[in-house]
Amino acid sequence: MRHPPTLFPHIQAKKLTGKPEVFMERCFCKSLRFSWLWPRLYGREETMLVFQDHTLDQICAHALRAYPLECCGVLLGRRAAGQRRVCQVVPAQNRAGPHRQRTRFSMDPLDFVRIEQQAEKAGWEVVGFYHSHPDCEARPSREDVAHMLVGCSYPILSVDGGGCRSIRSFERVSPQGLSVQPETITTQEGLL
Repeated sequence: MRHPPTLFPHIQAKKLTGKPEVFMERCFCKSLRFSWLWPRLYGREETMLVFQDHTLDQICAHALRAYPLECCGVLLGRRAAGQRRVCQVVPAQNRAGPHRQRTRFSMDPLDFVRIEQQAEKAGWEVVGFYHSHPDCEARPSREDVAHMLVGCSYPILSVDGGGCRSIRSFERVSPQGLSVQPETITTQEGLL
């Protein structure tokens, strides 16, 4: 019996014979599977997250509507030459328990399957996941990092009652350990 995919699937790293520095990662979500089947070299190039202006506005509006609770959603788009280009933002409902929604987020796996199908129909793929930090800095918590998938962008919005204060994006460096690196965020008009 196959289990439904989850937002944070288990990732298996397998050492390839003859090349100790290369690992193959495998993800069990359908649309992510294709972007995960590549060798990972130790030398990493910096990635850039590119938003269209309206997509960044949508994320901020979602965070303000959800305030004082955390919001979450999925970034759909394309990958090319060290960039993750965001073409569409899909807000998701925070399914963390009522007492945890102020400091945690969780997505329903069925929502994620629906979003994956939507991406596939549009010719896009999942390039990242966003969430907000109400009344906190835009940096990942230890729990955020533990649930990050390698190869996806994770923009975090710092939001308070007055508006969106900052946005920063991170990428998990390796499936082993809790190391992340910041990503450069740009819009089609320039650097943020």
